[in-house]
Amino acid sequence: MINCRQYKCHSSDLGRYRYFFKVYDTRLGRWWGIDRKAAKYPSLSPYQFCAGNPISMKDVDGSDFVVVIDNSGDNKTITVQMNIYTASKEAYKKLKPAVKEINNIKKKVTIDGVEYKLRFVVNVVKPDPTPYQDYEKNSSPEDLMIANASAMANKDGCYGNAFMGTWVRKNEKKQENGTTLIKGGHTSDGKVFSMNAYDGVYFINYPKIIAHEILHLMGLDDEGGVYYSPGGRMEYVAKNSNDFYMNPISNGDIWNIIRYMLDNDGIDVEENAKVRINYLNNSEPIQSYTNIEVK
Repeated sequence: MINCRQYKCHSSDLGRYRYFFKVYDTRLGRWWGIDRKAAKYPSLSPYQFCAGNPISMKDVDGSDFVVVIDNSGDNKTITVQMNIYTASKEAYKKLKPAVKEINNIKKKVTIDGVEYKLRFVVNVVKPDPTPYQDYEKNSSPEDLMIANASAMANKDGCYGNAFMGTWVRKNEKKQENGTTLIKGGHTSDGKVFSMNAYDGVYFINYPKIIAHEILHLMGLDDEGGVYYSPGGRMEYVAKNSNDFYMNPISNGDIWNIIRYMLDNDGIDVEENAKVRINYLNNSEPIQSYTNIEVK
């Protein structure tokens, strides 16, 4: 059932509800006209609503969806939602296993004695060579896909990120106790990330490292940062192509995502992930979070 309290709408004898950008026909159970942002989500139907999951997701005004919290009833939920715009077919293909690992996470989170079911919904958007801004007419399709992914990640009012693929950064090798340490990925301004390549070893082939970079987009830090827990995925243990291991995504990692989300809701944190929380069904905003448990 559509909650009209969230919108300026009216009904008529014909069973139609008019919203800001679309008209809903209650008899057909369908929207009239395509979603105004359909081009951004080629993997979804242009007539879809809340990515086909209106129970868990909320579409405030036709814009992108973000973190959704529902504590109005007995089944309290937290859903972390994100779009990642890819800049190449290779990036799209390689990103899917990393996203699958994150989307498979199902946890119970207790915040000051209140238990929530936590899940992740990360949507991978196929590369699109159609520019949303005016680029040079002689740009190659590859350049346009890169420009488009970056533009969508930084578009005003858009909650999304970009996965740019690979590039070589050999100068970031360093020696520590006789072991060559290498950097597998790079995240810029909490919005755009790429995977590095060394001597023909492409770390885009390692989903666990890609997932590490995605967690940066959710506010997590590497060792030494505020939102870091030892023993989890943010503990970087890829030393070289022959000695490669990444820890599982830990409860500590999830704990820090929740803490970052609550600490920085609606705040424009410089050079870090941006987060916005939407509360469903007149849920009470979480004011106090001195005690967080994940299991």
